[in-house]
Amino acid sequence: MRLHHAVLLLPLFCLACTTGAPHPGAGPDEDPVAEPDAGPSEPEHDVGPPTEDAGFHDEETVDAGPTCVPTDQQCYADEECCAGFCTWGGFAYSYAPGQCALPQADGNYCIADNWCSSGVCRDNVCVTPSDACVPQDEECEPGVSTCCDGNFCFQEYIMGRCLPLREAGEYCRENAECASGMCALGVCRLPGCLPQDGACYWDGDCCEGFCTYTGASYAPGQCSAQLPTGNYCLESRWCESWSCVEDACL
Repeated sequence: MRLHHAVLLLPLFCLACTTGAPHPGAGPDEDPVAEPDAGPSEPEHDVGPPTEDAGFHDEETVDAGPTCVPTDQQCYADEECCAGFCTWGGFAYSYAPGQCALPQADGNYCIADNWCSSGVCRDNVCVTPSDACVPQDEECEPGVSTCCDGNFCFQEYIMGRCLPLREAGEYCRENAECASGMCALGVCRLPGCLPQDGACYWDGDCCEGFCTYTGASYAPGQCSAQLPTGNYCLESRWCESWSCVEDACL
């Protein structure tokens, strides 16, 4: 009888083993052997491409752009400076660099117009254009410079020099060199000049040519055109060739 009861209870015992007691905290629909839910997982972090903040540098894409030299820093050419000009070569030619500097006020030393705020450098001094007439005996640029009143720019080589206007009878090359404003055949003339054969005492009396007066007497000479080769002469200015040798025009 006991064996019969044990056989009947065995299925009930096995059913209890398979169902077991519910897991603490588990709901009616949950798997009793499942682990507790840890919640949604963190999404995978996307670090993206390297950035400068992360300490990475892509040398191929970094562009520093053009740079220039600030004021008071060393330079060798105007183009290097952020503003103004470079003083290299302005004081002494050497291997030592110059400095970037801003344009200078009137009265300061200069060697080029771009050194000056006024844009005019005259005889190594910055000047204002409106007051930039060149005084007597100072260097001038023919066709550009304006000599002060009573002077003209006499071109010596590339540059010239401001000289006093020439009086009647003095050598000239153009009207602007004469005080009278009249230059003819290399001589400054007076506005009220004498025609050919007019009585004269010097070349400036004549509208053209020369005056035959020699100073040997009080009698005046005559205004005459310059003479061709073979004619009698006393001075080279008497001759068309401007050459008088042994009293004859060559």
